[in-house]
Amino acid sequence: MTKVVGLCEEAAFSKSGECRRLILVCSRGGSGRTDACYQARLTAKTNCQAMVGVRMWDDGLLHIVEANLGTIIQ
Repeated sequence: MTKVVGLCEEAAFSKSGECRRLILVCSRGGSGRTDACYQARLTAKTNCQAMVGVRMWDDGLLHIVEANLGTIIQ
């Protein structure tokens, strides 16, 4: 099983330092090089569209507002 690490693509913080909005994307998102040596690596880009967007609501908690599971890597 391959572990996919999420990376923060965008974040917005309040003046007090609270995270108001966060978008996490798959570390394998985007397009990489086409040579066979690069594609054999576990970290090769596969254009994975997996993404989760969270936003802080008035209750002070982060809620998932958008999710795209795209390609699930196993």
